[in-house]
Parts: sequence; structure tokens; C-alpha cells
Amino acid sequence: MVDTGQGNRELAHERTEKVEDGRHYSSQPLEEDPFQVFLEEHERPVNLPVWRKWAIVVVICTAALCVASASSMASFTEDGVSSTFHVSREVSILSISLFIEGLGLGPLVFGPLSEVYGRNLVYRVSYVLTFAFTFPVAFAPNIAIYLIFRFIGGFCGSAFLSVAGGSVSDLFDDKTVATPMAFYTMFPFIGPVLGPLLSGFINQVQVGLV
Repeated sequence: MVDTGQGNRELAHERTEKVEDGRHYSSQPLEEDPFQVFLEEHERPVNLPVWRKWAIVVVICTAALCVASASSMASFTEDGVSSTFHVSREVSILSISLFIEGLGLGPLVFGPLSEVYGRNLVYRVSYVLTFAFTFPVAFAPNIAIYLIFRFIGGFCGSAFLSVAGGSVSDLFDDKTVATPMAFYTMFPFIGPVLGPLLSGFINQVQVGLV
């Protein structure tokens, strides 16, 4: 990144002149903005190698798939939750509702944070916290702990469903962004379908072992 100063003044002055239909149009120099940041060509994500940009997209898609799958995995555990914690089926369904609520509220925090501190930091913190707060769900001693950490897990994992679109649009220009954006968009929809399949298989294996 370049510092605001003479470089910004030169860029601001250059932006005041444009060419349309072979004719030059000029205006007064733009006012300096001390908060505006200009990137060097090698710092722009769109200039990364194609293989690296697609690798980033695949990582983001994998994380989004994990979070979306976790939202619906609890659907096959409702009977087990009811019998383990001695609660009604309606209470056990809250594990899905609270996770989805966390997914909805998380972007209100992670979206602004990604613009201030960068998307990479938000991704790393989000994934680590999601992984960490999943363990209390598996070893919850009571229904309250189970439901609270289901909500927190959805809240922390929501970054991959809200910030990822901006990352994909940063990596590709307007002419090439359609394909990677469509590729990413599939995964949040595949996750809720894949989640019950995985949890159903796990529960079936556990019942067989018992």
C-alpha cells in the first residue's frame, strides 16, 4: 500500500482527466481524502495467478460447506437430545433454530470487521472459534450449554456465508467473476442437504455399535 501524500495527489490529479470517443474531458482536481488507500499493481488481488485465486475460492467454499452442513446436522439428533437431556422435541429443535439465528446475526459484526481489519483475519478467527465452540456442543452436560454453544457456533461460522462474496469479487474482474461466484454460491445450498446425510450415517453407526 502507498502512503497518502504526494502519490495520492498525483493519482487524484490523473483521475480528473478522461477520454471518451477520442475527446479529452478534464475537470478540477479531486479533493484529497486522507482515509483513501491506493494499492500498487502487485498488491491487487485480481493480479494474482489464476491457480492461486481458484485455490482461495476452493478453501472458502470448503469452509462455507462445513458451516452450512453443521446447521442441519442436528436434525437427526433430535430424538437423542430429547432422551439425553429429558426435554421435549420442540426444545431439541431449537438447536437448529439457534444455529440459523447465529448465522443471521453474525454478518452484522463480521461484515464491518472485514472492511476494517481485512477478510483474512476475520476468516481465521471465525474458523478457529467455530471449531473451538463445537466441542462444548458434543460434550454438553445439559440442554442449556448445548443450545448456547449451538448459537455461538453459528454466529462464529457466519463469516464464510457473508464475507466470502466480497472475497470472490476482489479476486476476479467483472469479465471473469461469474464462474467463481456461481461455484461458491452452490456450497451454502449443498451444505444443508449434506448435513443430515452425514449425521444420519454417524447416528446409524453409533446405534449399531451400541
